[in-house]
Amino acid sequence: MTNIHALLIAAGKSERMGAPKQVLPWGTTTLIAHQIDILQQAQLSVSVVLGAHAENIKNAIAHLNVQLIFNEDWEQGMGTSIACGVKAIHLSNTLINGILVALVDQPLISVAHFRSIITHFETGKQHIIVSKSHAGITGPPVLFDSEYLEELKTLQGDEGAKPIIKKHSAHVVFIPAESPLEDMDTPEAYQRMLKRANLQS
Repeated sequence: MTNIHALLIAAGKSERMGAPKQVLPWGTTTLIAHQIDILQQAQLSVSVVLGAHAENIKNAIAHLNVQLIFNEDWEQGMGTSIACGVKAIHLSNTLINGILVALVDQPLISVAHFRSIITHFETGKQHIIVSKSHAGITGPPVLFDSEYLEELKTLQGDEGAKPIIKKHSAHVVFIPAESPLEDMDTPEAYQRMLKRANLQS
């Protein structure tokens, strides 16, 4: 069976939101607990990278079976959180075939989409499986073959893994996402997503 591990990035400060978005209510749970549940329903082991508000978030998910990773350099951008997470996962799982990078603030992405990404992944093909919305927007969730782990470990700055995806574009496979690949950065975006999910704030 293919050995794929999920890396959930939840280290941001949520400055534009005005509150830690990781622990915002989402139905009967929190945003981060919802995301972990979706990934685990897709039969993935989950590691979570924390940074800002780490203690608060840690308390909210203490009951869940996940590996917690703290990124001391979270303020330097998402690239450092991906690098930190990949290092920790690879250290504890050297036989890994791929790492699926997901963001905490994309709660509309379904279990079915994560399963589709995994289904399209073939070990040894150097695949980078990238999500693509109906509007043509591309981005996370992204599944990287283990071929790219050493490059992922060197990431810095706010661009995340975009430089690696661009560099290896010949190996990129796009998978349609049924939901918008929108990040939840503002209170307005939060309310918009709650409405789309038929949830009340």
